[in-house]
Amino acid sequence: MILSIQSNVMHGSVGNRASLPIYQAFGIETNHLDTVRLAAHPGHGTTARDTISGDAMRALFDDYLKLPDASQPAAIHIGYFGALSQIAPTADFIQSLKQRYPAMRLMLDPVFGDHGKAYISADMIEAIITTLVPLADIITPNQFELATLSGQSVTSQEEAANALTSLAQKTSAQKTSALIVATGIDAGDNIADMICDKGQITGQHAPKKAQGVSGSGDAFAALFLSYILANKTPQQALELASHLTHHMIAHSKSPLTLNLSSGLSHMNK
Repeated sequence: MILSIQSNVMHGSVGNRASLPIYQAFGIETNHLDTVRLAAHPGHGTTARDTISGDAMRALFDDYLKLPDASQPAAIHIGYFGALSQIAPTADFIQSLKQRYPAMRLMLDPVFGDHGKAYISADMIEAIITTLVPLADIITPNQFELATLSGQSVTSQEEAANALTSLAQKTSAQKTSALIVATGIDAGDNIADMICDKGQITGQHAPKKAQGVSGSGDAFAALFLSYILANKTPQQALELASHLTHHMIAHSKSPLTLNLSSGLSHMNK
């Protein structure tokens, strides 16, 4: 079972709306908590937000911990946070679950921003880096987020490799030794998805589109975790998740609406 803690939308495939169908397609039971609910990705011009408070999240987490062992998650998928007050209760909750279930994995998709622009405040970014990165077993940043996490410039595949190595060394020093998977790296005419596993860096490439598609990072993270839980090697998981994600992107009619169904129907081909 996976517990997914992310945003959700009424229209499009972003956050939990992207991840839950993927987990279901893999036959993985999924529990979820929406950090914020929106009509659609803000790129559509939407402004209304329904953000759960930090106190409400803590109360829900406390109740979750009272559930029987049948609720034990094999992994937790963390994505976008809607408020700074949500981060500390989430970190406390993860620590409690890791103490109870040492084999549980935490995948952190650090949704900081993209294309050189931050989506969340500097305080939120710092809180995620300080409290959640040290707990993570898998981290899935995009190019902007990799630069933020590593503190290095990332404008090319070569710089991404250096940043991946640096970030892997940082997590190793924190005694977490996280698996780092970077997506959407500018590789000239192509886009690269890259992984650093035990110091070894490998990558997958796909043709670059004029624009990215909202939700593609959320879908990739869910696909990658699903393949890891299906006992694929990290390199196999990268190859399969990258292939399906770029298939979805290629078949998307709008940069704001990921064609999730095309990828799911293509999954077993």
